[in-house]
Amino acid sequence: MKYNIWLDLCSICILLSLILSYRLKKTISIYRNNVLVHAVFCLIVNSFVDLAAISLDGIGAPNLLYFLHSVKFILICVSLSMMLVYSSLFINRRIHGRNVIKLFIAPVIFITILFIINFYLNIGFIITSDRHFKSGPYFVLIYILVLYYFFMFTFMVIKNR
Repeated sequence: MKYNIWLDLCSICILLSLILSYRLKKTISIYRNNVLVHAVFCLIVNSFVDLAAISLDGIGAPNLLYFLHSVKFILICVSLSMMLVYSSLFINRRIHGRNVIKLFIAPVIFITILFIINFYLNIGFIITSDRHFKSGPYFVLIYILVLYYFFMFTFMVIKNR
């Protein structure tokens, strides 16, 4: 499969300009704005990791490719968690105690455990013998996790409108 690196390069440029514009604004730094900046920074790192994974596809060591793809999906989950924290802070003006674990930390732990299990069982994705990325039978769990974040955000907005 032929991959296109331009999407990653454009996302890096857009996210860097977003952080630059945020820093040039010179606003008073408060916790929730820092959460947003950290989430955007995770997305920038994710774009660089994805760029490396795409560039090494077919030529890199299988363990390196596995590591890069795992880190890429974990960073997506972490950045979505941080965006949900940001949304919760923006809407509720605070983070609710036990909900932090349930809403934000549990999905990150879940996806990390999934990729540790995937290393041995190849259920989420596979690095083939010719060193290419191929999704596995349970790759849909990653999409379900993204839908979880979407529905949690939608629920928070509707509940606190």
